Amino acid sequence: MYYIMRTINGVLHPLFQIFGANYTHLATSTMESSVVCVVMLAIIQLHSVQSSVVPCLDQQKVCSCPRNETECEFTLTIEELQTFTTYVIDDTGDELTRGTPGNVYYLDSAGYHPAPVNMGTPESMSNTCHHDGLVNDDDFTRRNCSIPMTVDGKTFRLFVAVNGRILGPTLIVDEGALVKVRVWNNLTSEGITIHWHGMHQKDTPWMDGVGFISQAPITPGAYFDYVFEATPAGTHWYHSHVGAQRTDGLFGALIVQEKNFDAEIVPKLNVSYREIYRSTL
Repeated sequence: MYYIMRTINGVLHPLFQIFGANYTHLATSTMESSVVCVVMLAIIQLHSVQSSVVPCLDQQKVCSCPRNETECEFTLTIEELQTFTTYVIDDTGDELTRGTPGNVYYLDSAGYHPAPVNMGTPESMSNTCHHDGLVNDDDFTRRNCSIPMTVDGKTFRLFVAVNGRILGPTLIVDEGALVKVRVWNNLTSEGITIHWHGMHQKDTPWMDGVGFISQAPITPGAYFDYVFEATPAGTHWYHSHVGAQRTDGLFGALIVQEKNFDAEIVPKLNVSYREIYRSTL
């Protein structure tokens, strides 16, 4: 509603300047006509706004809104996954969900190896994501399986994933765009909030994402729509503001591109942490 009223005010203000007292007199003497005028102006302005639903699929590294879009919509799904584990991906619904649990792997300089059960790893429950011998990222994606997140050495533990990744996908929008992020909480028992670090949240303090202060946490199985203006420009980040979820993986980058900046800003994410790890061996 704030953005609707701000749009209406932006349209009416020049009319007051043009018509002066005559326009004011008309508005006060014919209230019905004024209301109709305001509604029509709001509808015209809102229909002229460009809106873009940005695909942000499972394990996608970068989710970028097209340049010059004034409205951008994203979806983030928060869930608990295990490191070194691949899962069957089911992205047919509005939220990303997991199918049958996959297989456990370990990684060395040659690639992925299936982890034997006698190493103390959970027994595999899926043939879809099972591979004998060495495999790479493409072998998983061809079978619609997630790429194992090997972020903590050679231990097996739960982590908080954002769209199947740690860290979460980088979101890119233009300065001044209206950003809508639908956040699904698929955690087992914890509530979540997301703080948009660096966003001024002028006139939208309830979207700041500070748990128990600006909002109640999103309960498991529910979602919340964050809606705010992307300002100021720069490289920012988003992260959980409940408990230790941030250190467990609930964070990612938020890039707000300058409105009048011509050169395209693309984050340097071509080198993965797996390639960094292999180069050190």
